[in-house]
Amino acid sequence: MKKIYMILILTCLSLCDFAYGQVVRDSIKIHFRTGDATLRPSLEDNEAALNRIADSLAVTYADSIYQLREILVIGSASPEGSIDLNKRLSEKRANVLFDYLSRYGELPESSKNFIYLGRNWKELLRLVQEDENVPYRDDVILLLEDIVTKCVDEELPSDNNIGRLMMLRDGVPYRYMYRTLFPELRTSQLILSYIRVLNLNRLAAPKMQGVTIAD
Repeated sequence: MKKIYMILILTCLSLCDFAYGQVVRDSIKIHFRTGDATLRPSLEDNEAALNRIADSLAVTYADSIYQLREILVIGSASPEGSIDLNKRLSEKRANVLFDYLSRYGELPESSKNFIYLGRNWKELLRLVQEDENVPYRDDVILLLEDIVTKCVDEELPSDNNIGRLMMLRDGVPYRYMYRTLFPELRTSQLILSYIRVLNLNRLAAPKMQGVTIAD
C-alpha cells in the first residue's frame, strides 16, 4: 500500500513539473478608422477586447503563479495611402495601444517588442484566400502573391503595388476589398506571453490529521 501511495505522489509531482514553466498567450486586435491612430472603444468590438485584456493583466498582477514575460505589439495599415504614411500610421497604432494598457499596471520595458508592418499585404492575401466572394479572386491572389514576394525586404514606391491592385479588372476587386477587407488591416494587435511559475507558498500543504499509511 505504501508503495502505491509513493507512486501516486511521484505521478502528481511529474504532472506539476509539466504544468509549471508552460507559456500561456493571450491576444487581442483593435480596429482603427481610415488614416487614424486614435483608440476608439466604440469602434467594432474594441471595448470588449480592451476589457478582456485589462482583466487578464489584473489577474496576472494579483496571482504570482503567472508572470508576464513578453509583450508584442503589432501595428498595421491597409494599402491605400503612401508607403511612408502607412509606416508611421502602423507605428502610432501600436504605441497608442501599449500606452493605453500601461495604465492598468507597470509593463516591464525589457519585455516589450514592437513590429510595424505598414501596408499589411500578407494579411490581405490571407483574407482574400478565405473570402470566396472577392471578385476575380484567382487574379487577385496571383497579384497579391507577387506583391508579397517582392515586399519581403522592403516595399519600394517604384513597385506601384497599390496602383496595380487598383487597376486590376477595372478596379472591381479593389472596391470590394476596400469596403470589406481593408478595415481588418487597420489594426493594432497585442500579444501577451505569460509563464506559469512555481509558487512555493501554495505548496505548503496543511498537516493531515488522522491519516495513516498502511504497510
